[in-house]
Amino acid sequence: MKSLLDVFKKMVPYKFYLDVVVELTSSALVAQKLSPLSEGELLRYIVMGLLMLTCSGWTRKDFWSKKEYNAKTNACPFNFTD
Repeated sequence: MKSLLDVFKKMVPYKFYLDVVVELTSSALVAQKLSPLSEGELLRYIVMGLLMLTCSGWTRKDFWSKKEYNAKTNACPFNFTD
């Protein structure tokens, strides 16, 4: 039985992400004396993007806001800064 991750990898150009995106991003990060991008970090980034796509009414910026949650003024369901 295939896992959800296996199904996801079949639905997107995953080999391209690993061979091109991760490699080029890692090269750019290492050139700036930062840690290279790992496969797990790429997956988390993609999943966070998909999660944001499932929520309507908020901008990408709202998910990274450092404002306290308030149902009336800041009702974004997820805060990725925690």
